[in-house]
Amino acid sequence: MSPGFRYHFITVVAIFLSLGVGMIIGGSFLPSAIVAGLNGQLRSLNSRFTEEVAPLRQDNQRYSAAIAAVRPRVLRHALAGRRVAIMQTGDYDEATQRVETALLDAGAVVVRTMVTDAGFSRKLELVHSNVLTALRAGHPGLPEGNAGIFRILAASLAIGAQETDLSVLRDAGLTENSGAFDGRVDAVVVVAGASLDAGGRADTLDLPLVTQLRTFPVDVALVEPSTAAISYMDRFAGVPITTVDNVETEIGAMALALALREGRGNYGVRRTATSGLLPALPPER
Repeated sequence: MSPGFRYHFITVVAIFLSLGVGMIIGGSFLPSAIVAGLNGQLRSLNSRFTEEVAPLRQDNQRYSAAIAAVRPRVLRHALAGRRVAIMQTGDYDEATQRVETALLDAGAVVVRTMVTDAGFSRKLELVHSNVLTALRAGHPGLPEGNAGIFRILAASLAIGAQETDLSVLRDAGLTENSGAFDGRVDAVVVVAGASLDAGGRADTLDLPLVTQLRTFPVDVALVEPSTAAISYMDRFAGVPITTVDNVETEIGAMALALALREGRGNYGVRRTATSGLLPALPPER
């Protein structure tokens, strides 16, 4: 169900509930003419729902089914052989799974995945001194402060990491790591979006990470589901990376895969989606 239709549907249901509750509570206190008028309005809204909203819902279901049917053909070989890393900084595991499925359907190889949790920034404040000291043992030239830690995070995703670095990050409770951390990737997808306010995570985690990722020769995309309670998209407006704000949908998944192939853009349904819903489709093969 698309976001616009979802909000329309919820609004109509809310009107029904408000009218119904109001009539139950106030029916005995209102003149019969007013009650009759409210009954007429309720019947009119019910008729409108039956005639207009229900067909729209059915059309939306048909469109979703059609998009799901054509998606494999659109994505086929779009990212054939490209190596991709995924970093989940947000709260939506299902969005990360959706991203991985879309990448695999497009022929990409998901080489490695890192996952943080909502407490990343708080944990980093507690352990950053010890973590930086441990990391600088193998990388004497690391910058001071958190910048050095984000440098290692970005490098681990973009070009791979030493096992000792991964152990330091994991043992500090900063990341969970899976896959192979050897060799470069072509793109890194950051899966963001928060279910609740977690201390400005976009500024304390995602922005420093993306800043470091952009120093490596990889494509960077930041994505989130359209259902994210707290969106990161405003914070990344103007940052020269790809963004997709509805990645959990069929269209959003296609937008991500095609953008990694066709070039950078800002896709989705929010006002920050200045590139529209989808990149230009690849030519027929």
